[in-house]
Amino acid sequence: MDDNIKYLIGDILYGDDFSLEEIESWVKDENEGYSNVIKKKKSVYEYPYYELDKQFFFKYLPDMSKMRILGIGSAYGCEFQPIIKRAKKIDIIEPSDLFFSNHIGGIPVSYVKPKPSGVIPFDDNTFDLITCFSALHHIANVSFVLKEIARVLKPGGYLLHRDPIVSMRNPLQTIEDFQRPMPGLSKRERGIPLQYFRNTFEKLGFTYVSEKLIGMPTTRRLAKLISGKSPYNSKYWIGFDRIMSYLFQWNVQYSHGHIPKLFAICPQIVCNVLRKK
Repeated sequence: MDDNIKYLIGDILYGDDFSLEEIESWVKDENEGYSNVIKKKKSVYEYPYYELDKQFFFKYLPDMSKMRILGIGSAYGCEFQPIIKRAKKIDIIEPSDLFFSNHIGGIPVSYVKPKPSGVIPFDDNTFDLITCFSALHHIANVSFVLKEIARVLKPGGYLLHRDPIVSMRNPLQTIEDFQRPMPGLSKRERGIPLQYFRNTFEKLGFTYVSEKLIGMPTTRRLAKLISGKSPYNSKYWIGFDRIMSYLFQWNVQYSHGHIPKLFAICPQIVCNVLRKK
């Protein structure tokens, strides 16, 4: 099996083995990728995952206070609102100049631009908590970035992670399809295979506290049709999605070939709560 086929079925993560020059080109394309998608919507930004974060992530955290927190690609930092009283300081690695805040709920926030190499500019064992919500699929060298996340997280610290686990570019039939323009997507983002995450987190010495599969296309379409809002700020839609995702988890695969992503009947997002040994 040649490498191109392995990319298409998810055995090898596309972009993870790029050269530094290729990574720099990727970063140039993605620096304002998400912010441009937001601007094209021409509406007031509303964080779409508060209820999801509450159910799938924050309830698993121990009763920690005065936490040093790092957000990977956290934009305005809205995700921290539910736990803001437990934070001491927040650092956010964010490529876009669109998102910026000096504080969140009275807690100081510092923004840092990501380095193309993936190096995180903090000392070993700095953070009690790291959030990485829908960020890694915008990054080329994911394996290196995850190693850096593990390095700067304290032993016993927690990583909260969410990313798509389908290719996002279906129909995916050739290597060129990874850069085919898609409505609602930035130029380079692509999903990351579920088994890749499982293998990588194990190698890095993380312990699973929780892994949940969600993100049925049916849920998103119905919620948009009925309410016009994100299903992941509603406990009812989340409950529906969890049931549907459980029933169709057997059908999870990186690419469904010629079937468009929106019509692939399977959960398309993984939510992980991980603890560093």
